[in-house]
Amino acid sequence: AFAGAAQPQCVLREPKTRNTRLKRVHLPNPHPKTGRFSPSSVTRWRRHVHGAGFGGLISDSLGGRSRNGWGSFCLTPSEPQGAFAAGHALPLRPWRDCLDRDWPHAIGCDQKGPLIWQTASHQDWRSLMKTLAVIKVGLRTQFVFPDVKPPHTDIESRHWLSYPIATHRTRKWGNGMRLPNQLYFKIRQSDGGNIVGAIFHIPHLPPPAFCPDHKAVERTWEQVHALLDHINSGSPRTYPMIPDDAPARRRSALKPHIDTVTLERIAE
Repeated sequence: AFAGAAQPQCVLREPKTRNTRLKRVHLPNPHPKTGRFSPSSVTRWRRHVHGAGFGGLISDSLGGRSRNGWGSFCLTPSEPQGAFAAGHALPLRPWRDCLDRDWPHAIGCDQKGPLIWQTASHQDWRSLMKTLAVIKVGLRTQFVFPDVKPPHTDIESRHWLSYPIATHRTRKWGNGMRLPNQLYFKIRQSDGGNIVGAIFHIPHLPPPAFCPDHKAVERTWEQVHALLDHINSGSPRTYPMIPDDAPARRRSALKPHIDTVTLERIAE
């Protein structure tokens, strides 16, 4: 909940030009005691957003699968002296502790701080999309599936990132189950009018229907964090977590592209 009026900035791709477009729409004030938004105020806000030309954004482009940040909201306070501007503690929990629940409730953190990474500044949407796409390819290709024809008999590490995977389904979960990605990609405006990409992890255990293997889930996300931190490091990058076996040579193929990307941990 956000205390005090706010002005979300909607950042999205125009269908033909793929340019970044910014608009402001006002978020309603939450209830002063509960900090929650009433159903009627949310309904009014949705109508306002649709009227501003962002109807598809609300219905199609929010969440972890918002196409690498297409459709991101950026909330900024409309009243500098309000409670929102004064600041509220970021909802943080040690990420392994977050696996005691099967619903998203906090941003994870570790000994290095919040699990939030930010890209370098970009001048346009197209170049930032390319950067985020390279990161996503790296995150996925570090997990190798067995060299057998799908559907797979067992649940593989890559399945814990998100499911379904069109060409690599597992018999354990079939075709009807869906596991959204816990790693969120967002675009936000930086100083000077440029834009940056933000990546943050809201960890939780998959629902009971997936019969989650706690240790397997933990190992998968450890590997994801390790790669994001490796991209962040100032030392020579070797990407040991990405396999380079023949014939795919994944690491060799990806390295020229991911070497151009820089991430840093940020506090919020």
